Amino acid sequence: MGNYLRPPDDVYWRFRRLTVDKQIGAECISWEDGYSYRVRADRVICRVVDGVEIETIDSLPLRLPAGASILTGVH
Repeated sequence: MGNYLRPPDDVYWRFRRLTVDKQIGAECISWEDGYSYRVRADRVICRVVDGVEIETIDSLPLRLPAGASILTGVH
């Protein structure tokens, strides 16, 4: 099995909570591992190291599957 890069949960959920129109190009630094992450135009979350995007295994869906809901902490 290969070694897959997975972004920390704090990064995924920070990007996921953004509205769809603000996700592409969004960046943040993880509290868990200290790396910078960015969402590419194809919605893949990448770790940014020395200006180079390293693809992770996670991406952001355009919309939730039928019947799914997401907890954002707001009402």
